[in-house]
Amino acid sequence: MRCFIAIDTPPEVREEISKVQDNLPDVKMKKVDPDNAHITLKFLGDLREGQVKDVKEILKRKNFKKFKLFFDKIGVFNPDFIKVVWLGLKSEGGEIFRLVSEIEEKMKDIVGEKKNFYPHVTIARVNNLSDMGKEEYISKIKNLKVKPCEFIVDNIKLKKSDLDKGGPVYSDLYIMKLD
Repeated sequence: MRCFIAIDTPPEVREEISKVQDNLPDVKMKKVDPDNAHITLKFLGDLREGQVKDVKEILKRKNFKKFKLFFDKIGVFNPDFIKVVWLGLKSEGGEIFRLVSEIEEKMKDIVGEKKNFYPHVTIARVNNLSDMGKEEYISKIKNLKVKPCEFIVDNIKLKKSDLDKGGPVYSDLYIMKLD
């Protein structure tokens, strides 16, 4: 099963995501359902049942602390080939990077691949810019006003993703409360 470790966004953040999505430039894109909005800390890929159990055990043994996250900007990955529109995040004292680093270290025996981490929530996937040029699209994105949002991260989740005709369906496999 396709699994990942994530932070779900709270209702007030999902509301802001929806408002930002309503103001995105009009191009061919698929907006992420705000109820599915999350911050992927580690994509684990296809895991067997035994590996899922191992991941749960590893998470149970960790003592992560609660921390604050802030949404403060909007952007795109790879301005030369625009596919993903995101809201960027930061945390006090870089806590999210410490959390991801610890997760990466503990998961290396299960998922050897380590990827660079950029804290974000994907809000749309662009299919085609239509008649709009890349520079114009990026300019319009940068001019969008994103209301700064802050929230406390008090749990992380091991989730599975089932691909459906309507998009991904996420299920929680394990919820780890943070101290």
